[in-house]
Amino acid sequence: MLAKNNDDKRYGNIDALRGFAAILVMILHTYNAFIGIAEIKDAAHMPENLFSYFDIGRIGITIFFLISGFVIGRSIMGYESHPIKTFFTHRFFRLFPLFWFSILLAIGLIKLTSDNPVDISILLANVTMLPAWFNKPFLIGLYWSLETELIFYFLVFLIFCINRMKKVEYNIVVTLVLFCISAVFVFSPQVSPAKAHWMATPYHLGLMFLGLTWREFYEHQSAHKIKQLFRLHLGLLLSVPAFFLFLFLLTHKDLNLSDSIAYILGILVFGVGVKYWRKPHSIALFFGKISYSIYLLHPVVFQFFLHFYVLGKFNPTKNLFFYLIICILSTIALSYITYRFIEKPFVTLGKRISKNIIG
Repeated sequence: MLAKNNDDKRYGNIDALRGFAAILVMILHTYNAFIGIAEIKDAAHMPENLFSYFDIGRIGITIFFLISGFVIGRSIMGYESHPIKTFFTHRFFRLFPLFWFSILLAIGLIKLTSDNPVDISILLANVTMLPAWFNKPFLIGLYWSLETELIFYFLVFLIFCINRMKKVEYNIVVTLVLFCISAVFVFSPQVSPAKAHWMATPYHLGLMFLGLTWREFYEHQSAHKIKQLFRLHLGLLLSVPAFFLFLFLLTHKDLNLSDSIAYILGILVFGVGVKYWRKPHSIALFFGKISYSIYLLHPVVFQFFLHFYVLGKFNPTKNLFFYLIICILSTIALSYITYRFIEKPFVTLGKRISKNIIG
């Protein structure tokens, strides 16, 4: 059974997994930032490519995508009146206020570390959360995952409109269509997407739809049909990284090896967490609550400290773990503040608007 968090009617182990995933991503990015400095690398006696074949950031992203599918599909079905308007209102106030705040911090960091002004067209494109669609770069690299999230919302909206949200078969059909698109990208270079991260978007969306199926499976475990469909869907998502692992063993060529390992481990960690992490500690739940802030803000934090280290204004030691701890603790502190004063109030506002104005 899933661990229910009675305070906010959320699944506690899902919140804990979300926090765990955010911490994995934060550790990877912070480690890679500081290990790239020669004197820190030499003092640490640790390889620069420590996570090359054990990409904990990709594991975290995989968990995030599965959680999105696990939660979002049931979310849109849970609204009694005006479900579409309510769903998008809630998601807007959940995602965008903190996202726009992270953009402000990113702009401040750019002004601090560079004499070049921020291109207004890049800024406006990023405000939409879809800058790549306007052929503009992300102000913060990890914004690409939020783009994937919005695409998933749109697909969920379409499926809901044709009244197929409760039919697990449609999750599998959509996944197969996404796999076909991915195959076209891989085997037909002339139609490959303009942006590199779009190559993996179909698979990432497939992970989200697996999350949808996973929710149905865990709430209807006695249903033989759903169990069989879940196994089929899980097999489909595992078959892709397994195929690349097989190619590596066959050819000894690194064909997305680290990503393949990370996808498999991410799916495994999610499955174990959902099934066995029944009573998460309050600390794990706390990290789950501030996970979105951790995810969005940690690049600004470690870049801030990295900038002052390079300038020689903050380099009391060459100990890698000192900077990891400083960056992680600073991110957690900032994330709690933004959760308390940005995330939580705007989520409450979104609920109030949907209740008093929409429905």
